[in-house]
Amino acid sequence: INGVSFIEQSGISIVSGMIQGHSPVIATNALDFKVKTPKPWLQPSTTIGEINKELLDGSLSPREVNQVVQERTGESYYTWISEVLDRSAFQQRVDLLAAHKVTLGEWFQSYHEFEDDINFYLNSNSPLLPPSTSSALLKTYIDDLLQGFDYRSKYGQLPYLVGSWFSREIYNYPFNRRNFVAQCLFNKYDNISLLSQNLQGSKKLLSFWGISEPTYWELNGIKPTAPTVQPPEPDPPPRRDAGYSFLNNSITGRYLSGELAVELVWRLATEVKTNGLPYILYTEDIRDSVFTSATLMSLLWKENWDFSEKDIQKLMPYTKVQKIQMVLSDPRFYARFNFLWRYSEVPNSEYPFWKYEKWFGSFNDAQFPWIYHPSIGWLYCDGSSSSSIWFYSPQFGWIWTSKRITNILPSNLNESYLYFYSDSLQNWIVFKRNSTEYFSNELNQWVSF
Repeated sequence: INGVSFIEQSGISIVSGMIQGHSPVIATNALDFKVKTPKPWLQPSTTIGEINKELLDGSLSPREVNQVVQERTGESYYTWISEVLDRSAFQQRVDLLAAHKVTLGEWFQSYHEFEDDINFYLNSNSPLLPPSTSSALLKTYIDDLLQGFDYRSKYGQLPYLVGSWFSREIYNYPFNRRNFVAQCLFNKYDNISLLSQNLQGSKKLLSFWGISEPTYWELNGIKPTAPTVQPPEPDPPPRRDAGYSFLNNSITGRYLSGELAVELVWRLATEVKTNGLPYILYTEDIRDSVFTSATLMSLLWKENWDFSEKDIQKLMPYTKVQKIQMVLSDPRFYARFNFLWRYSEVPNSEYPFWKYEKWFGSFNDAQFPWIYHPSIGWLYCDGSSSSSIWFYSPQFGWIWTSKRITNILPSNLNESYLYFYSDSLQNWIVFKRNSTEYFSNELNQWVSF
């Protein structure tokens, strides 16, 4: 802020200039702010902050956020999300997930593993990485995967896809290319590819290499002149298309895994078309149906999702808008806003949704905002603090309770009973903790239900 500013109810007035040696000062009238807890099960647009942060990397302007909150409700909110998913921030996340699947043939082990890759490759702004707007960033990520421990432990060393004519009987380059194409297609689709597709992919890679080395012997069929150096054509190793061979050791922009392997994975992950056709004919586009769905669930459900193939398949038949609505309406998304029971004790880690509060007893919140209490049944929670909670019970209607009740009652009563105030009866209802019984004031006796 340049100058001394003050805010009146009529607006903002700014006094130009600075007082030398002093920091700018803002004086305001008293302002009261009420921050509402997001309740996506009641008002989906209250999740705009999470959508902006998790899917769009905070790229929405304050004006856009306010406009969405004011104008987008119900179905139109989900439609708006489907439109902004075309922005680069989200698409880059889909790129990482798709490249990981095509390279390794498996999803991330956890959300945190996915998050680590996002933070390093997309959010670190490291000078060692290409710009985030460049396709070279995704290719660098693919190169790192191919050179990584996970790939090598599963597939061994990446085969040589091009190389010296003099080493052709040691390294079967056409066979290696076909096998690598088949491996990547299987990783992507979980199905064995056709021989024609493997041949086609091998030919595509060979043509791609021809851009860098037009005189390559597999392209023109001409046997190279025997070099005077020994051993002849010192590749592979090192890898001919990695930028460190005899022919191109001055090119530092190439990848350790080789241009061809990186190019294939990049093409299969991004599904970039050539003249409207897929890179390999008769392959199905699954970026929108599979990779986008998996990215949505991982970013929005976070640690509540384990990259279940069953969940991905469940979303596949639906439109993008329907997928978004299903993901945002799932209890695993709602659980992120479960501030009421977030710090409740979990007696057994094998059953993380069974929780315990000394004042409330045991309950299951897997379907939050609905919970299941063994003594009362299903309850819909409306509250974010245990000091004042309204529940809706299908049998008893709206009932209220508070943790503070335990502070005013004898401990023996707290250990045996639960106390709720009924909105419809305008009276207290007492439940037994260890059975499905409540005390009826009308009948003046305990009633089973």
